[in-house]
Amino acid sequence: MTGTLSGFAVVAVLLWSGVLGPGRTEPQAMVAAPFPAYVAPSLVLPQTDGTPFDLSALRGEVALVFFGFLNCPDVCPVTLSTWTQALDRLRPDQGQFQGIFVTVDPARDTPATLGRWLGSFDPSIRGLVGSDAQVARVVKDWGVFVSIRTDSETGAASPTSQTPAMDPHAAHLGTGGDAHPGVYLVDHSARTFLIDRKGRVARILPPNLDTDGLLATLEPFLRH
Repeated sequence: MTGTLSGFAVVAVLLWSGVLGPGRTEPQAMVAAPFPAYVAPSLVLPQTDGTPFDLSALRGEVALVFFGFLNCPDVCPVTLSTWTQALDRLRPDQGQFQGIFVTVDPARDTPATLGRWLGSFDPSIRGLVGSDAQVARVVKDWGVFVSIRTDSETGAASPTSQTPAMDPHAAHLGTGGDAHPGVYLVDHSARTFLIDRKGRVARILPPNLDTDGLLATLEPFLRH
């Protein structure tokens, strides 16, 4: 995993220090710094089971939104595992949160394949899919960096697509799929959006936040 910092050094310092590389994690129990909450962008996409999803329908609940892809070897499964552990540790009287995983690789993450993969984590986590155009619109609205490009080892050199890089912490996360044509890498933002009960983005969580850090961040939002 590599970080993309060109032109965003000042922003990076303000958000959180350091860009994660393979096998690196944030300090234990690190929590996201407070900032003025803002209304969450629209998030309307099909779920892996074919039913429609609209984030606005979760008003009154706490949610976590993460953008990733099935073939991600590290930060995506680590994030989902942390969500699962946090949900297991929360008592009924503490409340729960809704985990939302949005694919940034709709060409390969079909509803069936993404649904099966998410099934290995907490069953309450929702997977969102869609057409290239639908996902691209959501990615742009949320200011998420996504760059899909072929691996240099395949002989192709240029990116195949890219959205505006609004997040300095773009994760270079690995090759896609098996040894089939169209093997490529996906660079994407590794941050998690915490949505409060009023439908606002209230925190932006750093990559690889551990379970203790996640629970510490969520606690005041689940309590109110």
